[in-house]
Amino acid sequence: MRKTLTRIVATAALASAGLGVQVLATSPAQALAPPALERTVGESATSTLAAKTAKAICPPGTVVLGGGAEIVGPFAADPVKLVGSFPVQENGAFKWEVRAEAPAGFSGSWSVRSFAVCGPAPAGYRIFAEPDTAAASATFKTAATNCPGTDRAIGSGARVTTSGTSTGEIGLQLYRTSGPRDISRAAAREDATGFSGSWTLNSYAICTLPNAVPGAAPDGSLTQGILVSDDCPTGTFVHGPGGGAGLTENGLTWLRYLTVSPDLRTVEARMSAPSSNGTITSSVCAR
Repeated sequence: MRKTLTRIVATAALASAGLGVQVLATSPAQALAPPALERTVGESATSTLAAKTAKAICPPGTVVLGGGAEIVGPFAADPVKLVGSFPVQENGAFKWEVRAEAPAGFSGSWSVRSFAVCGPAPAGYRIFAEPDTAAASATFKTAATNCPGTDRAIGSGARVTTSGTSTGEIGLQLYRTSGPRDISRAAAREDATGFSGSWTLNSYAICTLPNAVPGAAPDGSLTQGILVSDDCPTGTFVHGPGGGAGLTENGLTWLRYLTVSPDLRTVEARMSAPSSNGTITSSVCAR
């Protein structure tokens, strides 16, 4: 049965929740990218704060089509976890917001980076979000959001929310669109010690009319290692980056980064440790 969709465009509920100091920056896409598209970047301050947020802001007159995230820090154990990578509309601008948390006792210095793919609004452009079942404590969760009717997803995102203060005990493992692009999917997992409170995983779908984005099609790669990279077919560009691990139990591994290249041709995903389901990119490429 199709879930009831919750429209979230232009709602105050997606405003920043104060997860640390943020420093915003934008970086124009390189000349190889199509004129209608642009990649922007936002990065938090580098510090030992336990929670951080970064937002990449789309230029005026454009909307966010998809986005990526990256934890930046010189440490091998990868203890910091992404807890959100999702689209927002805030103060009249479309943005891609990324949130991350470090575990209790971690004293390393790190930052979080956000990537937004921005462009003119395709016909029927809307953002939807749907949570997993009612908030509860669980080791592993998945969530899915359907685009309405025959609409198709151009991008996806995910966010973890908790009933109390989390200190890096939960992290995202995946967000991506489905093969037919009618659904966006997300996965998240608790760490080895678990989280004592209840938590919810939200999946985000950026939807458009069926043929609103010329040539839009899924594209991706799978590897059994922790790092995978995939290029869009010649003549197409990344609109909605996606990737991570699988939709069934993946073990103790979390999405370390999901990035899109400045020329909007390449998506790269990295997990913190090998996943029992491998590592994938599953993005939407279009002209």
